[in-house]
Amino acid sequence: MAQTWMTERLQLEKDVVAGIADRNHDEATNHVSKLLAEGRSNASHWVATVVNKIIRQDGSLVASNWATTSQDWPLKGSARNELAEQNAQTNPKSAAEWFENLLPKNMRHAQSPRSVENGPSVIL
Repeated sequence: MAQTWMTERLQLEKDVVAGIADRNHDEATNHVSKLLAEGRSNASHWVATVVNKIIRQDGSLVASNWATTSQDWPLKGSARNELAEQNAQTNPKSAAEWFENLLPKNMRHAQSPRSVENGPSVIL
């Protein structure tokens, strides 16, 4: 019974975040940031909800800009993870290049002639 209640609560919270994101991405971001600051363990799932709404409504470029310009580091990290995962499924080469561009310049691997298909050109 308690498990069902928790599952229903999590779904309701996800639906609330999705509804807010439908109206206003900034408001949804602020709400999720607040949940992250409270230490809510499922907040990363709500970040994914916001990212998916932005991708559907405005495209992946807007979602990427949203994720990279956020000042909230936990939210930024969760958003980047979600975008990288989605992008890797549809375009692995683009995902590797996007990820490398997120790294500070001193952490990027020197450009080499090898292709991304042979492995990402980043040092982890």
